[in-house]
Amino acid sequence: MKFIGNILLTLAILGATNGHWAVLQTVAWTRMLAEFSQTASIETAIAKTFNGQHPCEMCVQIKQGKDAETADAKDLPLKLVSLKIDFFLAPAELLLAALVLPPPGQPADTAAPSRTSVPSVPPPRSLVG
Repeated sequence: MKFIGNILLTLAILGATNGHWAVLQTVAWTRMLAEFSQTASIETAIAKTFNGQHPCEMCVQIKQGKDAETADAKDLPLKLVSLKIDFFLAPAELLLAALVLPPPGQPADTAAPSRTSVPSVPPPRSLVG
């Protein structure tokens, strides 16, 4: 169930950030690279794939889809929204602890103070069942 939730979350993030175009473009480039490498060397296949002069039909469709989304977004009116941020929490006071250094030439006392009080007796446990 967690795996399915992660997949759905990933798809939602990709859809919200227009990442689906990047995924589709990666698939198109991978297919183009595989096709070009069957007839030429890998260097030539990479150059043909990424130079932009030999787009496949999937690349053309991706570009048309991106352009259509951009055109649709430009037609929408922009609304100005004013944000008012209320700081309802009081600022915390800054507490600084002074570091006490021993005088030069004397060793620092690194031992913790010993405990002089006796620990309290633990409360009795209740009888269960």
